[in-house]
Amino acid sequence: MKALIYKDKSFSFKDIDVPIPTQDEVLIKVYNTSLNAGDYRLIQLNAGLPKSGILGNAIAGVVESLGSDVKSLNVGDRIVVDTSDAGFGGLAEYAIAKASVCVNLPDAVTFIDASACPVASTTALQALTLFKTIKQKDEVLIVGASGGVGTFAVQLAKHFGAQVTAVCSTQNVDSTRQLGADVVLNYKKDDLHALNETYDLILAINGAYPLSLYRKLLKKDGVYVMVGGPIKQFIMNMLLCPVYSLGKKKFRILNSKSNSSDLSQIIELVSEHKIKPSIELVYPFNETIEAFKTFEKGHSKGKIVIQIQE
Repeated sequence: MKALIYKDKSFSFKDIDVPIPTQDEVLIKVYNTSLNAGDYRLIQLNAGLPKSGILGNAIAGVVESLGSDVKSLNVGDRIVVDTSDAGFGGLAEYAIAKASVCVNLPDAVTFIDASACPVASTTALQALTLFKTIKQKDEVLIVGASGGVGTFAVQLAKHFGAQVTAVCSTQNVDSTRQLGADVVLNYKKDDLHALNETYDLILAINGAYPLSLYRKLLKKDGVYVMVGGPIKQFIMNMLLCPVYSLGKKKFRILNSKSNSSDLSQIIELVSEHKIKPSIELVYPFNETIEAFKTFEKGHSKGKIVIQIQE
C-alpha cells in the first residue's frame, strides 16, 4: 500500500505492507484524513512520532477486515475513528484501529465531513465541558475561533445556548460570524485590553495574550482554559496557572484525550445538521506534503482534509 512516512525530519511516499489487525482490531480502508495541530507539533518537536512514521489520526473509511474477536463491527461498515492511541495514522491507504474506538458513520455524514471531526471537535467539546458546565446565556470568549478547534468550539458553544464572542483575524471575520458567533472581534483591529465585558468561560486556542488580561476578562467565578498556542507560552502557563487559580477564578490547561463517546456525540450532531465541520481545503493524497506547508502558515478557515481514496 502507499503511505506517507515521516522519518529523519522529512516526508516521503513509500510502498509498505498492508497492516494486519490483531484480535481486537480492524483494518480500515482510509477514504479521508484531516490534519491536526498535534501532527504539526510532533514534526516541530521531532518527538513522540508514531513508530510507523505515519501521521494523521483523524480517519474516515470502511472496515476492510476484522480481528478474530471483533463482534461489534462488520466488513463494509462506514466508520470514523481517532487513532491517537494506536500508533498508526491515516496518511496511508489502509490503517488499523481497535474496534472499541471506532464510531459507526451514518449515511447522512460524508467521509470528508467525518474525517474533519476526530481530535478537533472532541478537543472543543472537552474544552467547553470538562472544567465548567455551560448554562443558557453564559458568556463565552473564544480566542482563535477560525481554526479546526475554534470553528467547532463556536458552534458547540452556541448549541449549548451560550452567548459567544469570537476572536479571529481579518480574513476570517465573515466566516466566523456565519458559524453563529454573536460578536466577532478582529484581533488586528480590536484591542482585547480595552474590553469592558467579562466572561464565564474563556477558551484560548491561539494567541499570545498574557494571563493577566484573561484574569481581567473573567467573571468572579469564571474559568480560563488554555487549549493551544505557542510552546513557550504553554510552558509558562503550566507554571503560572496554579498561581492564578488561588482565588475563585480558575485557570486550566486542557490535556485533550481520544474519546469515542465524545466523537459519537459529535457525529450525531453533524448528522442532525446541528453543527457542520468547517473545511477550508481538500488535497489529493499525493499533495499531502503541500497540505502540511499550508497548515504551517496558519490562519486557516477550519480544517484541511486529505483525500486518500476516491
